[in-house]
Amino acid sequence: MEAYPRHYVEHNTPLMVVSGLIPSKDDLAPGAGPTVGMRISSPLPSLDSPPASILLRCFVASNNSGYWPGKAARIARAAGARGPGPAFRIRIVGREYVFPPRKASPPAVTVPASPPAENLPARNLHSPLSPLSPQSPLYPDGVMTPLWFGKHQDLVPAVFISCFELYTETIDSNTQNQKDNELIKAINDLKRKFGTSTSTNAIGSGSPAESNARRTKFAVILVAEKSMLHSPDIDERLSMIRRSTALENNSTLFFLPAPSSPVEIQAFVKNIQFRLFPLALEYYRDLSKHCRRKRKNPAPLATVAPTTASTTMSDVGWGVRYEIKLGVFAEFRQEMDAASRNYESAYEGLISDIFYTTNLWSERWSEARLLADILTIRVIRCLLWLESYTAAVRRWEYHIEKMKSLVDGKGKGTQTYGFAAWLSTWNRMLAELAQAQNLPIFATTSPQPSNSLIPSVIPNPNVQIYAPPEKSIQFADKVRPQDHLHHSGFYYLAAANYAADRHARALKYTDPEPYDDYLCLPPADEVKKVDHHRIQTELFELARKEFLARDQKRMGAMMSHNIARLKMEKADWSGAWSILQELSVGYREEGWLSILEEVLWRMVECARRSEDGSKQVIAELELLSSKFGRRAGWRYDLMRCLEGLPKPEVKPIVALQVKDVVSFLSASFTFKAASACVGEHAVSQFVLESNAQEGSAPVVWSSIKITFEGGMKTILLTHDASAESQAPDGHKVRLVDLKGALHEPDSGFSAPLSPTGPKSYVVATTDLTLYPGETKIFELSVILRETGLAKCMAATFFLDTDEYDLEYFVVLEYDGEGWTDELGIGKSVGSGSRRRGCGEITPAGGNAAWWVTDKNGRQRKTPVRNEDPTALTVLPKPPKIEVIFNKLDIPAFIDEDFLVRFDVRNEEDEEVEVSLDAKIMGYPEEEPIIQWILPDGKLADSTPSLFPLGRIPAMGHLPGQFSFPTTSHPAEVIIEVTVHYHLLSDPETPIIKTTDVDLPIVSPFAVTHDWSPRVHPDKYPSIADFKKDATIIEPGGKPEPKGITQRWCLTAILTNLEAKIDETKRGDVQGVDGTTLIVEGWSLDVAGVAPGAECRVVEGPTDGLHIVMDTLKPTEAHFILDIQRLSFEDRRHFHLDTAINIKWRRDRTTSQNKINSSKFSFPRLPIPGVEPRVLVVADTSKTHPHLPQLTYTVENPTRYPLTFHYGMDENQAFTFTGTKQDLLPMPPLSRVEIVYQLRPSVKHAWVKPVFKVEDRQFRKVLRCMPAGARGTIAIDKEKRVIVWIDNWEETAAQPKEEIIDPEDPLGALSLKG
Repeated sequence: MEAYPRHYVEHNTPLMVVSGLIPSKDDLAPGAGPTVGMRISSPLPSLDSPPASILLRCFVASNNSGYWPGKAARIARAAGARGPGPAFRIRIVGREYVFPPRKASPPAVTVPASPPAENLPARNLHSPLSPLSPQSPLYPDGVMTPLWFGKHQDLVPAVFISCFELYTETIDSNTQNQKDNELIKAINDLKRKFGTSTSTNAIGSGSPAESNARRTKFAVILVAEKSMLHSPDIDERLSMIRRSTALENNSTLFFLPAPSSPVEIQAFVKNIQFRLFPLALEYYRDLSKHCRRKRKNPAPLATVAPTTASTTMSDVGWGVRYEIKLGVFAEFRQEMDAASRNYESAYEGLISDIFYTTNLWSERWSEARLLADILTIRVIRCLLWLESYTAAVRRWEYHIEKMKSLVDGKGKGTQTYGFAAWLSTWNRMLAELAQAQNLPIFATTSPQPSNSLIPSVIPNPNVQIYAPPEKSIQFADKVRPQDHLHHSGFYYLAAANYAADRHARALKYTDPEPYDDYLCLPPADEVKKVDHHRIQTELFELARKEFLARDQKRMGAMMSHNIARLKMEKADWSGAWSILQELSVGYREEGWLSILEEVLWRMVECARRSEDGSKQVIAELELLSSKFGRRAGWRYDLMRCLEGLPKPEVKPIVALQVKDVVSFLSASFTFKAASACVGEHAVSQFVLESNAQEGSAPVVWSSIKITFEGGMKTILLTHDASAESQAPDGHKVRLVDLKGALHEPDSGFSAPLSPTGPKSYVVATTDLTLYPGETKIFELSVILRETGLAKCMAATFFLDTDEYDLEYFVVLEYDGEGWTDELGIGKSVGSGSRRRGCGEITPAGGNAAWWVTDKNGRQRKTPVRNEDPTALTVLPKPPKIEVIFNKLDIPAFIDEDFLVRFDVRNEEDEEVEVSLDAKIMGYPEEEPIIQWILPDGKLADSTPSLFPLGRIPAMGHLPGQFSFPTTSHPAEVIIEVTVHYHLLSDPETPIIKTTDVDLPIVSPFAVTHDWSPRVHPDKYPSIADFKKDATIIEPGGKPEPKGITQRWCLTAILTNLEAKIDETKRGDVQGVDGTTLIVEGWSLDVAGVAPGAECRVVEGPTDGLHIVMDTLKPTEAHFILDIQRLSFEDRRHFHLDTAINIKWRRDRTTSQNKINSSKFSFPRLPIPGVEPRVLVVADTSKTHPHLPQLTYTVENPTRYPLTFHYGMDENQAFTFTGTKQDLLPMPPLSRVEIVYQLRPSVKHAWVKPVFKVEDRQFRKVLRCMPAGARGTIAIDKEKRVIVWIDNWEETAAQPKEEIIDPEDPLGALSLKG
């Protein structure tokens, strides 16, 4: 819309002038305004505090101006408000502001030649912009000027806000009153400027001068810089100011307290606008009423009567002027429907009267056309605001038809360059208006959710190309496609086409022909001063942006094509080539070869004009394909395509990939077999096929590099000029046999790196000339050296000429096109057969072809039964070597060095070189160190990689052995021995053989324990022994224990779980060979004792043990411990942490049979607190050695005398001699033994004597604890003492006999009979 005056096309929103803030250059400060008129000023300084700066930024941010400032009504409705929302055009001024004058200055007084007639009417002064004032540009018959629009948009505000500071520097009441009085006086002075009054201002009438009062609404903002603590009576001060100035709180008087955050100030500004917006609407409503009153009155007289050469404006013209004013005021009030009706009425009056009464050569004619355009623009904007999109487009087209009719009937016609320029401008106007409207249906992105914390761009899935007709249109099916409102890209495209038409017409113009210079220049300047290419390029770029934003790629490509054409016309060859190259990508992907061909020829022209050889090579290489048409007279020669161009200082290097062009060359690679072993020859075919233009020159490649993924070497074929062949005649398929020709390069060979990394090469020399339409097959063979998957990836073609170097990268596929027809697979060979399509998968799973030579010497295709013919699985060479493990000591035990012996047998037909590698897998800790052992029994030096075993002759063998430490805990591991060897005749082919064996690692012993008290043999201490506590420190620094000493016995029970099972049948188990273990010694470690106690191992197994454990029979180790507390008063419970160290070995005589040490931890052993207890020991009677005797020891370790009641209950299994029941008084620190002789009635059985000891004072029964040897006394499941009865003296009564295992006492309580 830059072709039209800004004030004509800008949207009208109420003007708000904010005074008293200090604006910067970018803060909507007023430009050059009127110098005469009503001046608004105040003696108080402007605000420069931090809150005032934030207030200024908030006002600036709320500004609404431009062609389409936003739909405030929609925003308000979304917020739930009624009526239009607040929207203001903001202007920031200082303390002075000048309103434009309301009346023009009186004309200069001249002396009349004759006295004036007495009956002439008086002539009044009018507005400076009125057609009645001589100073007006409209005088005497103009309708409207943009200055009037600018007056109400930029100069005359609807609301005038003055900002003042409320004094809060001190709390002195006198100073505050003085400052408040100054503030009140300044506000009242400003209020008088905005009053209302009426007066008559006839020239020479003698009436008083015009009052400068305005209808503008006046409001005040008071800003406090400091908080209310500096002015506690601030509410009273505000009330006094409000009463003294007659302002209403929160209506025309607003107060910003301190401190206020930026968010609070922003809300404060929104509240001000919301409160003042109804007053602004009232202001423009008053102006509309005033305008209607003036429209009803007859046309006034001009201040100075016009001359005879001019006439005043007609009544229709005055009606048009007033309708425009009413429409503008309605637009200020956001009443778009009313504004649209006023503009329509003004437009009809303009078309029906003004154009037909205005001369074509007059300036008023162009002003009328401009005004008609502006009225139509404003009508269209109102209709778009009201969402009447189809009506807006029809109104736009209606104006075009009206202008065509008007220009053809009265103007210069519609075939002039001026009318084409106007059509271009008119289409661009609609495009910019629709784009500024930002309709949701045309939006390319959806609005972000309000609760989203991360900014993001969400594509709009419902974006449309055009808007559907509104529901108010009847007969919607009769709406033409051009009546729909399309997105802006279509109108930018139409504007660009009309701009091109404008340029063409301007070039064809001859001098006598009429021309139309509306919105354009005269013919001489039109051609010389106007950059038509820039205008068209700009419009095409705008259109392309809109099309591509809505995924209309083909329309966007058409725009790019036009832009490239314009750049070529401007000789911008580099810019045009870049656009054409981007275009070619899309056309190539979609297969539009006819359009792509045109683009390529344009690229060739751009490259030759810009003398860029590399670009021309790219375009000509693609045009060499026969898929494009052949241009007559063009030389298709890729080798000499740069002849005629200046030779650059540096020879260009062109790197190109086959995917970026329509290639004349196709290449394929096929392995004959799907798999092969290391050391064998892999046979393959590399096929080249030329699809170049017929009659084009052959392409002689300098070299071809074939790269692989995997272990295969890179193949490099170089051209041999001496082996060049002639052009094929007839049959164009050639087979080149290079099997055996590939060899290692010489020492001075240098070649480019492979895409998969630096690799070694194999090279061959052959003829690399490729003629048009020729198929050349290279049959290759390579010796395989590494295992794995080898896949052919790509081939790089190198072309070295005098003018340039070319590197052409081709991704290789297998040759699988058309072989089914040649083989006749599709022919009927039996019932139910069918014809297979080209390249279809065969029954064996492959779809590739292999070229063979038939009996006539011609090449034909045969199927390859591979799923992926470009890949080859390289298998290891089958190893012919065996690893045989000798008899291993399975299972292995923890904490030993395990010896592994094996033999390596060579079953190859020749001698081999062998190296060994061993791994222990599944090791729960760090991998153990493997120690290799030489044949002489010595330990080998540590090797970082492989252990060299040596050479083994054919059908021979060598022994090997190594050892490793086992784990400290049971585990399951795998011993893996890997043999690395190669034949002496082929050292480059490694062969691997892996053998493994499972090895369980178990514990050599099952360790259990028994923990029981014992009767200490020493004399029980007396009360006199504990007069001093244990805190006495000896000279050595260690405290001397003074507590009671208790004796305990820890019995470790060892069982060899891998021992030999006797051949004697036990259930269903037969005799099984096992492992014999020899225990050489053991010891007890007391790992932890509670603080305040001391533990001593008094008695344990002696040194020099040699216990052979070859059966499942347990072995016991007894450890006697004395535990003494440091203090006699310490009676706490605590525990012991103990472990047994066992020195053991296997029962063998080898040198590797060393003693192992294993540590087994016991569960925590409880030590009860010091309290009275009863210990019972089973033994034989001293007087009757064949009778059992029970000795009960009652201990009182306390400082208090206690009395116990004890007794032995009768039992059917025995009779006893001793006190049946009695009282036992015990002094402090005493011990008493109670002895019973038993005469049992059973033998080889467990009996359960019931002996009770009860504390008479506390009524507590003491529990009896066994204190004898295992097997003689124990505790049953009910925690009762049981005694083993073995042999006894015969009595008169024969007892019932019951044989019970003494090692299993828990089930021996029931007696038979």
